[in-house]
Amino acid sequence: MFKILFLGISSFVIALSGAMMPGPLFAVTISETPRRGWITGPILVAGHGVLECSLLLLIVSGLGSFLQMKETFIFIALVGGLFLFFMGVSMFRSLPKLSLQNEFNRQANSSLFLSGIFLSLANPYWSFWWATIGLGYLVQAMEIGIIGIVTFFMGPYFGRFSMVFCCISRSI
Repeated sequence: MFKILFLGISSFVIALSGAMMPGPLFAVTISETPRRGWITGPILVAGHGVLECSLLLLIVSGLGSFLQMKETFIFIALVGGLFLFFMGVSMFRSLPKLSLQNEFNRQANSSLFLSGIFLSLANPYWSFWWATIGLGYLVQAMEIGIIGIVTFFMGPYFGRFSMVFCCISRSI
């Protein structure tokens, strides 16, 4: 019982610290919340969650050894790094056209759910986290059984939703 409790609390704390780190998903949450409202964070987190749940199921099914390969890490890091680089270049190129406005266009032209998936996938820290800390935690969770895996998966989402609701309360 203590092992399950420790797993849930520690995965919550680690996820809370990760959710506060600046990155593409955090930036989109901040930039889109005024435009799309309070629902932005939960939808982005849901997309992120579907990606993580899929990865978790793949790891439990045997993908873990593939993710630990040096070549896989390098490929994911390069693709994620290139994505972040082009995102940064795009931001700098748009600087001359930026202006502060009090009214936001409420119509969205992209899916927040898919953004949650693709921004997480493109972030090199996400794959690094799963190849190191996440895999280590998952191995511990698998020793406990299905309840350990569920606890490991749910702990971070309580942390992420805590951050989302903090952002929501500040934006209202």
